[in-house]
This record gives sequence, C-alpha cells and structure tokens, in this order.
Amino acid sequence: MNADKVLINSYRAVVCQLLAIICIAGSIFYGSERGGKMSRGHEKHQQRLEQLSFLGKTLVRRSGAKCELCSHAHGTLHAIEISPVPEFPSEDHTLFLCDSCKDVVESGKLKPQEMHYLEEVIWSDLPVLQVTAVRLCRLLKDGGEAWAAELLANVYLSPEVKEWLAS
Repeated sequence: MNADKVLINSYRAVVCQLLAIICIAGSIFYGSERGGKMSRGHEKHQQRLEQLSFLGKTLVRRSGAKCELCSHAHGTLHAIEISPVPEFPSEDHTLFLCDSCKDVVESGKLKPQEMHYLEEVIWSDLPVLQVTAVRLCRLLKDGGEAWAAELLANVYLSPEVKEWLAS
C-alpha cells in the first residue's frame, strides 16, 4: 500500500513538472507574439524554472517523493534552489520541499514547535540539506530556541558545508 502511495506521489510530481514546462512554453510563445514585450529578467526567470523542471525526476528519486526536510509525502513538492545558486540549476543546490517547508525556507517565518525534524535532518550527508538545516537552526537559536542552540553546538560540519554557509 505504501509503495502505491509513493508511486502516486512520484507521478504527481512528474505531472506537476510537465505542467510547469507547458506553462513556461506558453509564456515564452505568447510573450514573443506580443512583440517581445517580456522583460529580460522575466525571461531569464522562466528559463531558470524550465531548467529546474528537468531536475524533477532526479529529485523524486533522491527524496523518495517526500519532502526532504520534514519527510511528509502529501501535497505538492517544489524544487527549491538553496543560495548561493550556481549559474545553471543543479540537484546539488536544490531541495524537493512540501508547501509548508517551502514557505519556511523562502520566508524565514518559523514555527519552532513544528520544526523538530531538524534534529535528524541536520545530520544528513546531503550538503544542500545540511546547509538548509543549519540556517534554519540558526534562526531558531536567534529566536531563543534552546534545542536549536544545543543542536548547532553538537553538529559536525564538513569543510564544504562550512564554506557554503560562509558564502
């Protein structure tokens, strides 16, 4: 039964990525029909989204069609790049996140009582996941969360992760 749910969520993620590609292609086509009135910034953003959509299959495999932060397998999953972003989208700088975690990462608005999943995620061997967990724990520590401060004091960070966090 669980394998069926994972498969269904995988298909949902792929369908969402395909719909994003179709929307982007339509935007590019209709933008050029209007005499090229789309701004360069908007075009670059749309191209980046299209490039990100090609990472969908890799991210689904890596994540098991679950949010890579909280591990929930419900709802829509989004490919979110973690800064600093490279010139071209890469799965090494991208996470597959649910709506809730996407909002937390993008807005920085934390719900400390719901974020104890960071106690596991911070030990990940995926640098992009560990960087995100450390950044969120730092925000929680600054907000007075003792458990996050203790977690940060005990975590081992590879030189690669330390360099990424410093940038």
